[in-house]
Amino acid sequence: MKKRELARIAVVAVGACGWVVGAGCPHRRDGGSRDRLEWDLVATPRKYFSAVVSPWDQGVINPLGDAVKAVPAAQRGAAIDLGTGIGNGIPMLAKAFRRVVAIDYAPKMVAAARQRYGHHKNVSFAVADMRNLARYHERFDVAVAVNSVLLPSDRDVNRMLREAYATLKPGGILFGVFPSVESEAYIALLTFEREHRDLGDEQSAWKRTAQLIGRDRIDFLRGIVGKSAVTQKFYYRFELVRRLGRAGFREIKIGKVVYPWRLLDDPDARAFRGHPGFWDWFVTARRPPAATGVPRPKPGPRPVVPLR
Repeated sequence: MKKRELARIAVVAVGACGWVVGAGCPHRRDGGSRDRLEWDLVATPRKYFSAVVSPWDQGVINPLGDAVKAVPAAQRGAAIDLGTGIGNGIPMLAKAFRRVVAIDYAPKMVAAARQRYGHHKNVSFAVADMRNLARYHERFDVAVAVNSVLLPSDRDVNRMLREAYATLKPGGILFGVFPSVESEAYIALLTFEREHRDLGDEQSAWKRTAQLIGRDRIDFLRGIVGKSAVTQKFYYRFELVRRLGRAGFREIKIGKVVYPWRLLDDPDARAFRGHPGFWDWFVTARRPPAATGVPRPKPGPRPVVPLR
């Protein structure tokens, strides 16, 4: 599955670029500068779309555009693009909001986004880490995060979700796209069914499926995908609801971004084309109005409540 593997466990230069469906976030456990360099290696449209299965690819069923269009006029003041990558969502946001801030962890990603869309006078760009967005707290009506909450650390995931919450004004809306663990299990099942038909033996089919999918590539307990230092976080549907709720969000709704099988550079994936496509989760969630009494997160590091 060449293109999907480049997107989801992408090999870039001498390292691996992790599950970058949308880009915009560091992914190694140490969060070091090498992450930024690896993201910077795909910081052009040609390299990006050849290396990434993206929600912005043609033929993808992506609810984000309709969701943005449905934002009430009273909340079309300011939006923040959390993990803008090369800026694929900027034209849509620039049209819908009076002011847009596009941030990314990788400097060359930000430079590429600025080069492509800097002509939008209502858009500004900045290099920023989603784990510390204190300068942006309570400034936005809408926050958009397209596959940018990918760090494998439980502490980092919770912190990034709290920071996304904190960027919103009371009553503000989060639109998010998150990789799906269930989608990976779905692909594994379809692969097994194909191999079972071809081989005629269940045990041989499971063995072949494990070889194709990668026996140690997916940790279904933690929702971690990849190997060694190039792991990234994927999400169960129930997990997203739980984590977002703990971050303070309410009115949480979960849908799907659905990808066509043709985006997989795997000849064997043709056997899947009669089935619904693979997917990421699409999330709509709201920061409650101040009158509800929900406590506002304080700037800076905060204790992490572990999932039980």
